[in-house]
Amino acid sequence: MLLSNPDNGQLIAKTKFKEGKLDGDVIRYTLDGKYPLYKGSFVDEKRDGVEEMYHPTTHKLITKLHWQNGIKNGSEKRWSDDGSTLLADLNWLIDSKESGFEKEMDATGTKLLIDLTWQSGKATGFKTVVHTASGTMGDYDEYHIKDDLFDGVHKRYGPGYLHDEHIMFLSQVENFKKGKLDGHYQNLNSNGTVWEEGNYKDGLKDGLYQWFDSNGKIQEERTYKDGVEIMMPIPAGPDVNYENCIKSWIVARRIETRSEISLASISGSAFIELKTMCEQGKTPASH
Repeated sequence: MLLSNPDNGQLIAKTKFKEGKLDGDVIRYTLDGKYPLYKGSFVDEKRDGVEEMYHPTTHKLITKLHWQNGIKNGSEKRWSDDGSTLLADLNWLIDSKESGFEKEMDATGTKLLIDLTWQSGKATGFKTVVHTASGTMGDYDEYHIKDDLFDGVHKRYGPGYLHDEHIMFLSQVENFKKGKLDGHYQNLNSNGTVWEEGNYKDGLKDGLYQWFDSNGKIQEERTYKDGVEIMMPIPAGPDVNYENCIKSWIVARRIETRSEISLASISGSAFIELKTMCEQGKTPASH
């Protein structure tokens, strides 16, 4: 089947069909008919053989890969828009990236989005994942991978003022080890201040966790061990610190009821009750 541009009569596509399905070589050209845009082969409407794609303005080969019965199998190479830089040199084994390397730049050509090396079907390196909603850029993640598992620093960026995608801010920093959260963890405001931070060990919260207000003042603290909140000892007697004592009671009740109560969320009567017990020298450990 031949298709021509009605404006100039130039051939812009050649395709073959068998019993209503793509079967054979397919070639598409630019509207002036001078340069190829796509070359491929099909068997029973499935890609089979070498597939080539060309840039519409530079006319350089930018993608070349091999298919077998609709599945990537064999070599895949990708080049920059001007054809000068090899961005990916992969070897596929039955629709799985088996070995090689892969790089990708953003639309401006200045920011590296992907820098991965594949070996035995597993990736190691750096990757950026952009999340979009209704065609608008939302959050994006930068993370490191080792043997196909998160390993190293993972950063998340979000849109700032009026959700302008051109004004992005660092909103979260995590650390991973062999696919599990391990190390320092932070959540940040759009002005760069921290509103939550703590630590993980082997995928579980471990140690001191803190929450801050917009001025950096500590609003709440919790202590974890092996992912479970624990109480820190509060001295009893006349020298007891009432504020720490009340906080320890809140922790005790949070652990007991498995609820998310905090100093800011308890009622006035509950606060008075806890304050009275602390004034009487009662702490969760002594009660």
